Amino acid sequence: MSGKIRLIFLIVFIFLEFTLLVFPQDNLVKLELIFNKANILYEEKKYSEAVKLYESILKKGYESGYLFYNLGNAYFKKGELGKAILNYERALKLIPLDSDLRTNYNYALSLIKVSVKGLESFWFIRFLNKVFSPFTIDTLTILLSFIYFSLLGVLTLSFYLTFFRKYRRVIALSLIFLFFFSFSGLILKVSKQGKEAIVIVKEAQVKFAPLDEATLYFRVYEGQKLRIISQEGTYYKIRDHRQKIGWIEKKALEVI
Repeated sequence: MSGKIRLIFLIVFIFLEFTLLVFPQDNLVKLELIFNKANILYEEKKYSEAVKLYESILKKGYESGYLFYNLGNAYFKKGELGKAILNYERALKLIPLDSDLRTNYNYALSLIKVSVKGLESFWFIRFLNKVFSPFTIDTLTILLSFIYFSLLGVLTLSFYLTFFRKYRRVIALSLIFLFFFSFSGLILKVSKQGKEAIVIVKEAQVKFAPLDEATLYFRVYEGQKLRIISQEGTYYKIRDHRQKIGWIEKKALEVI
């Protein structure tokens, strides 16, 4: 783990150096020191203190996939499964291809009290989720731009080169299909922003109405992912993996 921590620190350090033009340098120096101190505390098994420092970095407005990953690890060591999964989820939005992150995330999911499937009931949405899980919103945006300009290039070259003129329709239709398929994945990811949350308490009640005296409908457990439909007062209207819909207190959840 110590080697991993050092590597993560190096990556974050390089990232911070590239952001000198955006953020004040003195703040970045302080940030590097805080991150380094948090890593040391983690290695010393002082997980609560490490969490406080990682969280303090986030409060300053700085985010990183590896910062969320380290924070998730620290929460996991503290025994706070919900917050560990929450931060692994946030890290996956930024570094979805990190194998260590995937391993820790899947292990944490295996410890949830109930067996959890995906939140989507429609097979095509589940298919899109699986296909585009390795992509971030940024990489999908870049991919769409590349496909778009490739299509323009093919159409332009077809006026000058026989090969492109001969296969123009096939290539163009393939690129158009790929564009709209990728665009569907991008829309899906954007639509989830601020709409999914993790249960961060050991157990929470989901009720039939957004009232303290409302009847209990079902229970959810730490680490479960829920879809937020709407909100009213101190309650969220949510849907779980069984497609059950009810109301839960906001303090029981944290939005991914």
